[in-house]
Amino acid sequence: MQLTRSVASGYLYPKTDSPLYTQGNAICTALSAWGLLLTFAYQVLCARTNRNRDLKEGKPAGDHRPDTQAHADDAYGFRYQL
Repeated sequence: MQLTRSVASGYLYPKTDSPLYTQGNAICTALSAWGLLLTFAYQVLCARTNRNRDLKEGKPAGDHRPDTQAHADDAYGFRYQL
């Protein structure tokens, strides 16, 4: 049985770049940084949405269970967990 390789690895890590593989490592670092930035932006957006819902609806009671089956994340009392 022959093992399959990643399609991109041959282009990101060519033998001519050995032993440091600067191009491949730089691309992986850039993609990791992009993922970190997107994660931070998503957290900020979720926190802002929670704050706006608190101002509009008030803080939900601790035992309140929003009806997410019918209304998904538009349900009264729904908050994102951060």
